[in-house]
Amino acid sequence: VLSGILGALLAQGLSRQEACRLGTILHALSGEKAACVKTAYSVRSTDLIEHIPDIFKRLLELRGATFHTYLPQRLKNSSCPPQ
Repeated sequence: VLSGILGALLAQGLSRQEACRLGTILHALSGEKAACVKTAYSVRSTDLIEHIPDIFKRLLELRGATFHTYLPQRLKNSSCPPQ
């Protein structure tokens, strides 16, 4: 899944560094969201794919946010109920 995300971002003209940063974030957050829906024990790689569009949309909406602090925490908190 990650290699597909990276390939798609590179094909759209992002630099290797930009594609790696954004692709890693998309992959990680999609995995977290899939784990919230299916539990961490039953997530398969294909489960991530269905969450990529939603995560990407949220990233675009929060474009001005700082990726390393605000964005991952906000997305994680908004997609999972407390455990």
